[in-house]
Amino acid sequence: FNVTIPHFNRQSYFELKTQLSTKHSDNQLLRIDLIFASEHHNGLLLYADDKLTEFYFIISIRNKILDITVRLDHFISTIQLPDVIELDTYVRLQVHILHNEIRARLNDGNISSRLLPFGSSFKSTLYLGGLPDSLISLYQQFHLDEGFQGCIHELSINERRLTFNNSEHHIILSAQNIDECIANPCRTGIASCRNGTRCIPIRNNDANSYKCICDDHISSLNTDCLTSSIDRCSLKPCDYDQQCINVYPTNYTCICKNCESGIEKIYFV
Repeated sequence: FNVTIPHFNRQSYFELKTQLSTKHSDNQLLRIDLIFASEHHNGLLLYADDKLTEFYFIISIRNKILDITVRLDHFISTIQLPDVIELDTYVRLQVHILHNEIRARLNDGNISSRLLPFGSSFKSTLYLGGLPDSLISLYQQFHLDEGFQGCIHELSINERRLTFNNSEHHIILSAQNIDECIANPCRTGIASCRNGTRCIPIRNNDANSYKCICDDHISSLNTDCLTSSIDRCSLKPCDYDQQCINVYPTNYTCICKNCESGIEKIYFV
């Protein structure tokens, strides 16, 4: 396999080897940062376990709501994030697994957390987007039909960004049914981010629906960084029944959520 932005079709998966944190100062076991767009309202996004301790945790989408579950033996702890995701719209999910706590946040929302009545541990392998045939019976156990359907733009594990190609052969152990996400506006030759800025997609199937952001190490004096940081939606310009989405570089679009017409208008400012 050799893809830039992977697309999953509900029978796809990556098997990844993770490097767990051993720093006692932060008490942190695993940190996941994920930018993705789902095309289906249900699906398994990530799974990891330790059969010796009967510990596992899963990240799943249930009726367009993100659900994070940690289990050890008969003890189960679940975080259900409050916001409903929009299909084909990219969201950022951050999950921190600590030895006795789990924390999660969607986009720039509030942090949801749960204290665990047990210490967490698992083997250094996780499955992204779905499960192999040897574990497919777990879908029924988790009350899910299949794996994730959609595009994963970025994945960082313990602050290391993963590239989905052969250069990561020491991290990607196996893969199945992975295709290139041709709908992503950040794919090569479409987006035009300059001076070290990084392309982040907003919606699939729209070549202009992306923004250019700056990594933390890039100077704030970079004019491209200053332009890309403008958030037109912060002024809440849309009607009450519409969702505002920033459109690169300085525009925004109001998407009708509950109205019958479903008309979208892009505003140039």
